[in-house]
Amino acid sequence: MMNHRNVRAWRNSQRLTGLLVALVIVGFVVTPLALIPQPVTAQATVVDSKMAVVGLDGAALLDAPNGKAIAQLAPGDVLTALARTADNEFLQVTTDRGVEGWVATANVVVFGIDVLPVFTPPTPTPAPTATPTRQAAPTAQPTPTVRATATQAAATSTQALSAEATSAPAEEATTITLSGDDVIAVVVGVGAELYDAPAGKTVAALPGAEAVTVSGRNADGTWLMVTTLEGKEGWMRATELVVFGVEALPEMTGQESVAKPTVVATATLTVTTDVTRTASAPEAPVTAATQVGAPSPAAAPSPVALPAASTIGTANVAGARLNIRSGPGSDYRIIGKAAPGEELSIAARSEDGAWLLALRNDLPEGAGWVSAPLVRLAGSVNDLPVSAAILGGAMPSVAAPTPTPAVASTAPATTPAEESKASSASTPVATTSAAAQSAATPAVMRTGATGLTGTLVFQDGRGSIYAYDLARGEVRFLASGFDPAISRDGSKVVYLGSDGIHSINIDGSGDRLAFASSDLITSPKWSPDGERIVFSRIIGEYKCWQTEFFGCLTLRELRQRFPFVPPALLQKIFLSEYERVAFPNFGLTRVNAQGEDFRDIAALDSAQAPDWNEDGIVYQSKAGIEITQDTPDGATRSVQWGNWDWDPAWAPNGGPIVYQSREGSHWEIFRINPDGSGVVALTRPVTTLVDQLPSNVAPAFSPDGKQIVYLSNRRDDNEAGPWRLWVMNADGSNQRPLPIDIEINYGFGGEQVVSWGP
Repeated sequence: MMNHRNVRAWRNSQRLTGLLVALVIVGFVVTPLALIPQPVTAQATVVDSKMAVVGLDGAALLDAPNGKAIAQLAPGDVLTALARTADNEFLQVTTDRGVEGWVATANVVVFGIDVLPVFTPPTPTPAPTATPTRQAAPTAQPTPTVRATATQAAATSTQALSAEATSAPAEEATTITLSGDDVIAVVVGVGAELYDAPAGKTVAALPGAEAVTVSGRNADGTWLMVTTLEGKEGWMRATELVVFGVEALPEMTGQESVAKPTVVATATLTVTTDVTRTASAPEAPVTAATQVGAPSPAAAPSPVALPAASTIGTANVAGARLNIRSGPGSDYRIIGKAAPGEELSIAARSEDGAWLLALRNDLPEGAGWVSAPLVRLAGSVNDLPVSAAILGGAMPSVAAPTPTPAVASTAPATTPAEESKASSASTPVATTSAAAQSAATPAVMRTGATGLTGTLVFQDGRGSIYAYDLARGEVRFLASGFDPAISRDGSKVVYLGSDGIHSINIDGSGDRLAFASSDLITSPKWSPDGERIVFSRIIGEYKCWQTEFFGCLTLRELRQRFPFVPPALLQKIFLSEYERVAFPNFGLTRVNAQGEDFRDIAALDSAQAPDWNEDGIVYQSKAGIEITQDTPDGATRSVQWGNWDWDPAWAPNGGPIVYQSREGSHWEIFRINPDGSGVVALTRPVTTLVDQLPSNVAPAFSPDGKQIVYLSNRRDDNEAGPWRLWVMNADGSNQRPLPIDIEINYGFGGEQVVSWGP
């Protein structure tokens, strides 16, 4: 039976079809061309309002910005946006039933919100001067003309963008003219990052529905050179833009590094004249290089001759791609990605064994470095020759190592501040035995009081698993591996080793191989009785069309979302512009504690991160959160439909489910009932007045279901920083970090970071 949320989604599917086709394919925007916004109060007129459509993941209607949820909106619900917050994070809206509230901008499809008035809370003594005014950025706001004709501008070379090159009132604008090769693109609804080079450093975060000028592309069209309406230049991923005519753009090979032009009163954007582009290799920041005494780019080491392939490795990641870097350390630039389950030709290792040199023809010099713990090798890492090859002469941005009490091999996709490049000759390699690891690590590390009971098992993301006695405040090394999960009775832990699934007693004894496998497997979890183990494994591949706006879709999925549009028209509208690609297909499997009684469980493809409860098995998929059963005739059912709802955890005895969800540039933790009702945000940004919003991920319930442990990179000043273990009550109250000083790496790859037992 479909839950209430899915019923609403189906009822609105016809309306969603027409609206999304009109917004995305025909025009993107409905802003009147002649409208020039004037400062007004938050009680907007009809002219100032904007139509918004709830996105495919639904949205919560809030009583205030960052406030409490008062209703749940279904995909396709039509809203009228009346006002916005100064940071554009929230919109004041009215539903089609006249209910007023606020929604997160990232959860709706809306364009041209810059014409909306900025909401100012009422004051006890109103005065004429209290009328809210438009918030001017360092450069002037764009006129509505840009958003109103986004698709027309993509086909018309003479279309002008309006932007101010110097500080000026919002009502004025200086024209920036497009060259014949430029096209207009729109940032996808969740927002995207602007980089200084393809796969380079982030220089700005752009909100959803922001218009940009595209003036070039890289060789394969996966990265596009863009200019924002504020005049910032850089590169963006093509998949994070709604754009047409990419193949007609000039190829900017050898011009990946963009130097900003000198800003004058008016600037004409052309590919060859007004924008200065250099072909030099990206450099480390001068300040960082000066602090650590790094050589200048001119003195960077020359590329080293590459050894031949020695063995085969498999990218052991799930939910994200594996970073390939120019050097053996997380401070080196990312030069490529490896898909989950992709086979890599491994030629060498770093001296400490923490990084592997992979050969691939599409990389700049035919090779790159990957983190050893995230690659499953066919042989031993110690059998590989040692190499110190630096590809492209790119120096690391930070060279100062950070001492850690554990293995120093570094997982990708974390910030350089959170990763430390292994530099000590005494650092054990990733394949060091558990006994050797334990001998090299203090037997017990004491922390402060926690006021909690039970035992946490957690991973540091670099190959070490720890047991944390909360009552005694004692942390000790347990095993070498990933994705630990403690049994319901707290007596044993299951985890991923280099050769399959291992089981170990909580005191560190009895480590054994429970299920041997050379396949890519992730996320093992115990059944409630501790007799069986469920896990996710790769079972082949599926093919879909990689779209910019809706993700990777099969024609069947597209028909399910738009049942009233003929299939031939769907394929012509949505899929004709896109390439059909293959992705790993994940399924759920269970075995008994001895590794026998193998059985596949009914689940959708891309099933990952399972958690086993008395009432079934919850898991994530590309269709959202699902529940299935360990029975021969088991069927899967939907709990929550959302592409970015990940890593569910189920409270004991059929209680609520918690999961992490992407909210624009950051991730937050939500709670939902198993029937799909009662969605509540448990974590929210404390303030938006920070350079980078922190994320909260990887939740897990306490044995009694009254508390939740999770991973957060929230610092004391509410900025994003290093990852730490946090705990909160099941209702989201009393959030605080645990007093533990072990560096943790997290790569947004579906890692099972922590588990809580008695």
